[in-house]
Amino acid sequence: MRLVLAHQNPIRRAKLSARFERVDRLDLLAVACNLTELYTAVEHLVPDVVLLSREMASAPEFEVMRALFSALHVACILLEGDNDVRPVSPLTDGLPSLNEAADAEELVVGVRAAASRPLPRFGREGTVRLPVTEATMPAEPRSRTPTFRDGAIVLIGASTGGVDALLTVLGQFPVSCPPTFVVQHTGGRFVSSLISLLDRSVAAKVTAATDGEEARIGHIYLAPGDQAHLALSQKGKLITALDPGAHYSGHRPSVDVLFRSAVPRGRRVAAALLTGMGRDGAVGLKALSAAGAETIVQDEATSVVYGMPRVAWEMGAARQKLPIDRIGPALLAACAVTTSRVGH
Repeated sequence: MRLVLAHQNPIRRAKLSARFERVDRLDLLAVACNLTELYTAVEHLVPDVVLLSREMASAPEFEVMRALFSALHVACILLEGDNDVRPVSPLTDGLPSLNEAADAEELVVGVRAAASRPLPRFGREGTVRLPVTEATMPAEPRSRTPTFRDGAIVLIGASTGGVDALLTVLGQFPVSCPPTFVVQHTGGRFVSSLISLLDRSVAAKVTAATDGEEARIGHIYLAPGDQAHLALSQKGKLITALDPGAHYSGHRPSVDVLFRSAVPRGRRVAAALLTGMGRDGAVGLKALSAAGAETIVQDEATSVVYGMPRVAWEMGAARQKLPIDRIGPALLAACAVTTSRVGH
């Protein structure tokens, strides 16, 4: 059984590493001291099981890690010490745990049990979607390729639980999708990892937005970190802007900033606010709706945290409330030449 170990405590990490190396039936491939090292190890080595401390798994950035595990079919076990604090986090729901003091036989049994069952998905009724690869991606017949209106764009905002939600929504987009702009509340250090994960999992090209770039069809642009807001030019060519302004709605980048920047484009916009804590994006979504945009929120049943979508829905900002697997088609339908809408 191929393993990768991750622990933030150097003494405990060294002890665990020594113990795992002494167990003949377990092959320890790599040891990581933080989530960045862990992401690199998992992406390149693709172990059967990852064992990491519960504390590391409780960090917001772990959401990207968990999505990577799911995409690569890697099992995950949380390591716990007898005196560890066990923080409550939706990021660790459903994951098996193992005491760090377990003997060799308990380690083997625990690892094999974790490897034998799939990683639990986020949400309560989330749709499982396998990553898109060149081998698994179906051909896009010309007769079925949707025709999108000139100037149509898609905006998406998300927070807690958003990585898995984005994989579902963007995984339904064709190679020639409208220019799409995404703000996902993720730790700044992990944005490049998120972009890499999305790009390998969906048909369109996923990239970090740059200041002054003209947006293109078939491209999905993410805010590149936590040092600037992602916004759009308000008239003329569709140009991305990175605004290093203060936090807005408690965040940088802020969904509200992105949404409000697109208000002048009105009916050419289709926007969705996905799972997340707080209220970022609700006011901007309402402004877009008033300008004639198609506005959608994720429903409670498939949200990991029904915060941002709830606030937007209760203030009348959204025209539709849909489960996560219907949001992608609804956004595309809103951008298509036809006037039909998905979800009504």
